Amino acid sequence: MKTKFIKIVAACLVTATLFTNCKKGDTGPAGADGTNGNANVKSQTSTNLNWTFNNATLQFETNISVPAITQDIVDRGAVLVYLQDGGTSSQLPVSGFVDAATILYFDFEYSVGNVKMIVSNSDLDNSIVPQSTLRFKIVAMSASARAAHPNLNEYKDIQSVYHFAE
Repeated sequence: MKTKFIKIVAACLVTATLFTNCKKGDTGPAGADGTNGNANVKSQTSTNLNWTFNNATLQFETNISVPAITQDIVDRGAVLVYLQDGGTSSQLPVSGFVDAATILYFDFEYSVGNVKMIVSNSDLDNSIVPQSTLRFKIVAMSASARAAHPNLNEYKDIQSVYHFAE
């Protein structure tokens, strides 16, 4: 028992010595304007989409090429999509009433280099065709960028932090 205690104390002393002798590396140079850059966050706007009705899923779909979505972003990062209508942005998935009885649903799926937009309605039919002029903002974030700002859900907040040009 005494030998075990001595080994534990010795291990603690060695560990303490190792970590107290560590020193922080040099600080790298600041960015051009000294603010948070967006090297790990990419944004693109997509409009003029061609929607097709999928009879198997009873929803409209379209694919958008997004080269910024890499395997690393699929595995560890985040992809956020916003539906922009006038001055407002709504993060997907989102739904809203078309009339008193019909709800329209917007959702998405993503894979490397691609976002599939999905629109369906509560009637599960093709009577409400999505407008080709719908505007979507797609944001691809690395894991480190998302971890640095985990509570950014509104597009205007992401745009402000990462300085996206409109």
